Amino acid sequence: MDLDWDTVKEIDKLYMQEQLDLAGPPTPTAIGVDEISVGPGHSYRIVVSDRIRKRAIWFGGSDRTEASMDLFYASIPTPIRAGIRLVVMDMWKAFRNSAARNAPQAKIVYDKFHVIRHLNDALDTVRKNEYRRLEPVIDLFP
Repeated sequence: MDLDWDTVKEIDKLYMQEQLDLAGPPTPTAIGVDEISVGPGHSYRIVVSDRIRKRAIWFGGSDRTEASMDLFYASIPTPIRAGIRLVVMDMWKAFRNSAARNAPQAKIVYDKFHVIRHLNDALDTVRKNEYRRLEPVIDLFP
């Protein structure tokens, strides 16, 4: 179409703004919290999703600390924050502490992948300890 790059970018920005206007402001009752790695190294940003409407509603922070997570809660009005009933997250302490302080009415649910990982680690520890405990008995029966 022989359009200038800046023109295409402006059209794209207008389209994205229309989509945001159609979606309306986020009023989540159930949110999901996760982090993504950006750039090289261990630089993270937090992503918050509306679990009911199945869409991202916030991307921010400068890392995955409580202070960064608090920025999400500060970005939404108090009545909307009070309406959050469920927070799904990994077992990251900073996320849990921020949710408990900023949305104390919400139930916290840990995602199954992290729960299963911890259960597998615990099972491995028990298995190794039992093998070490029984190794002298096993050696008696070659």
